[in-house]
Amino acid sequence: MEPLEGATGVAASSRRIFSLLLLLVVTAFTFLDYWSYSALVRSIPTVLAALVRGTGPAPAQYHIGVLFAATCVLRLTRGVISYRHSFAIFDFFLTLAAGLLMRAILVRTPSFRAASPASQWLRLALVLGLALYYLNWSLWYLRPETWASALFVAGSMYVLSAERRPVVASLSLAGLAAVQGFVRADVAILFHVGLLVSVLLGGAGGFLVRRGVLLGSSAAGLAVSTGILWVLMHFVYPHASYGDTAVFQLLRNLAPAQLVPAALFLTPALFTVVRGTAADAAGQGQGRALLLAAALYFVSWAALGRLEEVRIFAPFAFSLMPQTANALARQLELPTA
Repeated sequence: MEPLEGATGVAASSRRIFSLLLLLVVTAFTFLDYWSYSALVRSIPTVLAALVRGTGPAPAQYHIGVLFAATCVLRLTRGVISYRHSFAIFDFFLTLAAGLLMRAILVRTPSFRAASPASQWLRLALVLGLALYYLNWSLWYLRPETWASALFVAGSMYVLSAERRPVVASLSLAGLAAVQGFVRADVAILFHVGLLVSVLLGGAGGFLVRRGVLLGSSAAGLAVSTGILWVLMHFVYPHASYGDTAVFQLLRNLAPAQLVPAALFLTPALFTVVRGTAADAAGQGQGRALLLAAALYFVSWAALGRLEEVRIFAPFAFSLMPQTANALARQLELPTA
C-alpha cells in the first residue's frame, strides 16, 4: 500500500483516488439536487419572484447572494440557464471545493500525520462517507445558500490551518466574511464570534497565525458580516417581515417531529464533541474555535430556527468532518500488540 504524506498532502495517486470518488459523490448528489430544485422552483414560483424583486419575507430576503448570482446567469444567458440549473451548478462546484478543502485540512492534522498508512486511508474514507451523509440530508428542506455557506466555513478553516502572511490571512478571512454576509450572514457572524472568543479565552495555541492577527481578523470578519446584515435589514429591505411566523422557535423545537431529524443529523457531530475534543480540538486552536462556533450556531438554530431543517447546520457539520474522521478512526482501530 502506498504511504500517505501527512505533512505535504496525500501522495499523488491517493489524491487522485480521493478526488475521483469525491467527484462521483458530488455528481450523484447534483443529479438529485437538480430535480429537488426543479420541484422547489415549481412549488414556490411567487415566493421566488418576490425574493428577486426584493419584496420577499424575512429572513429569506436577507439571504440574497446566491439568488442574485443565479439571476445574473439567467439574464446573461437569456433564460437558457434557469434558476434550477444555476442552483444545481453552483452546488456542484461549491460542494466539490468544500470537500477538497476538508481533505486538505484533514491531512494537516497531527492525528492524521501520526497515523499509519492504513489508518490514513480509513480517515479519508470516513470523510467521504460523512460527506455523502450530509449531502443526502441537505436535500431535506433544500435551500441554495446551504453549500455556499459550507464553503465559507471550510475556506475560513483552511486559511486558519496553515501558516500564512498576516496580510493574506486577514484579507482572506475578511473577504470570505464579506461575501458570506450576502449569502447567510448569521453563519459568518457566529463563526467569527466563536473564533474571537476562543482566541481571547484560550490564546493562539495550536494556530499557525499570530494571536494579534487572529483577533484583528476575527473582529474584522465579525464587523463586516454584521454590517452587511444590518444594511440589508434596515436600508435595502426594511419592509421584509416574518409575517405570521414566530421568530422564537425553541418551544416548538421540543416536539418529536423536530428532535428526531436533528438527532439523526447531529449524531456524528455529537460524537466529535464527546470523543474528539481531547486529541484534536482541544490541542488545535482552529478545531477548538470551530467547535465553539458550531455550539453557538446550534443555540441560535434551536432558538430561532426549526430543528427539522437540518441543512441549516450543514455548514458547520461539514467542516467538522476532519475532526469526526480522526475521532472515529481512533475508535475503529485495533490496538497493536
